[in-house]
Amino acid sequence: MRGNALMKLHPGSLRARLWRIGAIGMVLASAAASWGLGEAFARATLASFDSRLSEDLLTLSGLVERGPDEQLVMSREPTDDRYHRALSGHYWLVIQGSERFRSRSLWDVELALPEFAAGGAMQFVTTTGPLQQQLRAAAQNVRIAGLRAPVTLVAASDATETYARIREFRWYGGLSAAAMVVLLLAMIAYQVNYGLKPLRGIATTLARVRAGEHRRLDPEVMPEEVRPLATSLNELLDHQTRMIARGRNAASDLAHALKTPLAVLAAAAQQRPHDLSESVLAQVERMRASIDHQLAIAVVGDARSRTPVAEVAEQLAGLMRQVHGRKPLEIVVAVAPEAVFQGERVDLEEMLGNLLDNACKWATARVTLDCSVRDRRLHLLIEDDGPGMDSAAARAALRRGIRLDERVAGSGLGLAIALDLAESYGGELRLDRSSAGGLAARLELPAG
Repeated sequence: MRGNALMKLHPGSLRARLWRIGAIGMVLASAAASWGLGEAFARATLASFDSRLSEDLLTLSGLVERGPDEQLVMSREPTDDRYHRALSGHYWLVIQGSERFRSRSLWDVELALPEFAAGGAMQFVTTTGPLQQQLRAAAQNVRIAGLRAPVTLVAASDATETYARIREFRWYGGLSAAAMVVLLLAMIAYQVNYGLKPLRGIATTLARVRAGEHRRLDPEVMPEEVRPLATSLNELLDHQTRMIARGRNAASDLAHALKTPLAVLAAAAQQRPHDLSESVLAQVERMRASIDHQLAIAVVGDARSRTPVAEVAEQLAGLMRQVHGRKPLEIVVAVAPEAVFQGERVDLEEMLGNLLDNACKWATARVTLDCSVRDRRLHLLIEDDGPGMDSAAARAALRRGIRLDERVAGSGLGLAIALDLAESYGGELRLDRSSAGGLAARLELPAG
């Protein structure tokens, strides 16, 4: 099955992309290596061959001299036996104008030579021999003292076998490179399969999370490159868990909010069966407000939204001044200009509105709202100069439906709702004593 999966690659898959890039790279690298080795072998072989021709040419130049009447003569012929056997494949020529000396090995055959460039540098050319074999020739124009025209010296040898060895090496080199490509492609297939194994492990673990067998991924057991992905998935799972808890809490809050109006209606029905209209209307309106409120906060916030904090804070401060206008309250707002909440405006309004409303209810004369930005986090502080509460009471105040003082109007859900909203965005809410002796609500949220 795994082999079939490797063969049937979807063109857009990650495995196909890695396979394609690796295969192209291996083919190009192997082709370049094969060509490079073949070229190096050919140059080394021909260099050795040319070295022998150069020595023969040097020997030949020592046998050429000026004769009587400024004629070209040779003191003697080279003694190498290869140049005396007929058509041996080894030949030499000495040419000056119409004068031509040649080795006995040429017999009565003329050796066809290409045109040589002028100058005294030694040149190497390829030509055809008397028996149609490939000859490699070394040629050089030299000056002889007393002779006006330069003398051309040529030494040639049969290079058929040498060129055959070069072609054979290149052929076997190409076959070796092809075999290496096949082997490397198999290794690439295994490497891609093995390298993507952690991603398959993530998919398997997520399936177990859906089945309830696991709660989250464990980044520590994964390769370093995959850990950020696992961490991000864990954050997504945690966010989903918070959203589920938020929905359950909203349902619980709604049930709690409807319980009291229903009890009031039931009692009114028993005590005043003929005069229910006023009680029904009042309690229906209360239930409608509770339902609208809970439906609003049950909506999952969109962390892609961006909300300026200063604008919301000033708006809520003005609203609180109107709502609590009977008390001589001073509400001071100090928000950093760069403070932007990474979330929905309605959620920020809900959190700050509940906290400010709670502070205004208990404050004696002053409520402050400060907001700063540190390490891409918003740090909001809402303080009042009221009676405050101890740590046990602060913990209790964050539980749903807990009212620490029945004399103050409310449902006991405001602080718990603010906590739920903060946690749904990965933030937190803490309560402690303020510097003025009242309550300090410290709200931390993601900054946009």
